[in-house]
Amino acid sequence: MPGRCPRQRQRNAERLDLLGAAFYLGTLAATVGLAAQLGGFSNLTNWLVNGFLGTTFVYLFACMVLHLGRGGSPHYSRMK
Repeated sequence: MPGRCPRQRQRNAERLDLLGAAFYLGTLAATVGLAAQLGGFSNLTNWLVNGFLGTTFVYLFACMVLHLGRGGSPHYSRMK
């Protein structure tokens, strides 16, 4: 990918990070969903979009809970 996100690629030493992989998976899911919708498979599109969004939010909530469980919010613990 010449010319795309040079600082991020340098920081990651040309490796794909989790955020980049999530963007690629989201693009893939959207492309398959669009192709299915154009092909008349509206139930498949609905299932694909709901499954992808549900999985994404469960992952984000789990990461948030783990971050808070490790003491990710020391600001709130100092409040009285």
